[in-house]
Amino acid sequence: MHELVKRLVESFDSRNVPIGLKYQLTTGMEHCKIIYSDEQHKKQVEKAIKSVYYKNQQLFDGYERTIAWIFTTSITGVYSAPEINGEAYSFVFTDIILEAKETFN
Repeated sequence: MHELVKRLVESFDSRNVPIGLKYQLTTGMEHCKIIYSDEQHKKQVEKAIKSVYYKNQQLFDGYERTIAWIFTTSITGVYSAPEINGEAYSFVFTDIILEAKETFN
């Protein structure tokens, strides 16, 4: 995972793509890396990730999709989720699940 993050950061930096990065120093897959950017730079972010993916596909092996990231991208093993300013997508997703549970109950 550390090598993947290193190469992603190099790719973003070389393309001057404005991102924020959340990365926990662990090898457990339950602690993933999260790249933050805005809708305006979404295509640039995907291009930077694709460049790493096509040169180093093995670095992406073993990453499982978490249920919360429901939007696929054109990159295998890479998912996205929209966020509203001031409100984490994980909280929005949790509210949706709780509401669905109440509805079905």
